[in-house]
Amino acid sequence: ATRVAPSHLSVYVNLANLIREDDGRLMEADSLYRQAISMRPDFTQAYINRGEVLMRLNRSKEAQQSYETALQLDSDNPDIHYNLGIVLLEQGERTKALKCLSRALQLDPHHKQSLFNSAVMMQESGDPALRPEAYRRLHEVLEQEPQNEKVYFNLGMLSMDDKNFSAADLWFRQSIQLKPDFRSALFNLALMLSQIRRDLEALPYLDQLLTHFPHHSKGLILKGDILMNKVKDVDGAKKCFEKILETEPKNVQANHNLCVVYFEQGDLYRAEKCLAQAHELAPEEEYITNHWNIIRGKIQQAEMARRKQQQLLREQQEMEQQQQQLQQEKEQQKEQQLQREMEQQKKEQQQQKMEQEQQVQREKAQQMKEQQQQVEQQQMEQQKEQLTKKEQQQKEQP
Repeated sequence: ATRVAPSHLSVYVNLANLIREDDGRLMEADSLYRQAISMRPDFTQAYINRGEVLMRLNRSKEAQQSYETALQLDSDNPDIHYNLGIVLLEQGERTKALKCLSRALQLDPHHKQSLFNSAVMMQESGDPALRPEAYRRLHEVLEQEPQNEKVYFNLGMLSMDDKNFSAADLWFRQSIQLKPDFRSALFNLALMLSQIRRDLEALPYLDQLLTHFPHHSKGLILKGDILMNKVKDVDGAKKCFEKILETEPKNVQANHNLCVVYFEQGDLYRAEKCLAQAHELAPEEEYITNHWNIIRGKIQQAEMARRKQQQLLREQQEMEQQQQQLQQEKEQQKEQQLQREMEQQKKEQQQQKMEQEQQVQREKAQQMKEQQQQVEQQQMEQQKEQLTKKEQQQKEQP
């Protein structure tokens, strides 16, 4: 068979390599790689490059076929085994993917990408038996790239899985030092600190995370929880949950936690309405249903207490009214008694006045009588004196 000269193929491949930098022209790049492969079916690099383009086009099955074909042509190429492993990982075939990365490491024990990604897969598997090897592989990558923040982060994740929190703390901090806006490192360090009851230490890292990613929902949830439960800053927690709902109005956890804020503020009716809406969003979530039932129970208790209080208030008002009425009656009786006493006193005064007047009149009459008697006595004495004088005169006459 006649082979196409490499110089001719390079035109297609180089042009495709240039075009694939533009996401809008990936289909053109794929077409050029296919043309190169059609002219030379054993062109390994064309299969490798096409596999990358197909992955960016979300055509993972075709990418898998492209890498498998490349392996048939070059089975000892660790890069191809690695790329196939990444494709299988995207498809959820973690066991097959790990085998591919392990094969790449058999061919090249220092294959950096395979060392790193296989270690990450081991960590994410949750299998404690795989952690020592994961540590070893990450440390080997660290020797090659001492400034790789992702390696420090994954060492932190491994240490956290081993519950070696002091080591995890150091790894995470080193990762953040290299990349201050490393989202995963900031959040997981804050989460770990919260889990080991060092909540207040978590807050600065959450603030740093939210400075770079203001709508990071998990970070806002964690910060809100710490503010509400540890700092007792209910208003600050409310702002966190409301911030999430600005961009994610159907975020179940944010809706639920906002309901808890209303409860903490003592607004039971708003909390109940909020939980009803959260229940509509996630009817299968038992914790929402349980909290909803608790709030409704508290509202019923509050209603019963309110009605009882109203009854007591009414009884108290009735008793006060009765007491007031009795008091008014007593005052009326007192006033009437006072009125009677005043009238009696007035009568007595009038009687006394009459008696006084009568006494005065009697005294006047007595006085007039005495005066009359004196006048009469004087007249009698005058008459007697005149008679005496007259008799004397008669005696004196011869």
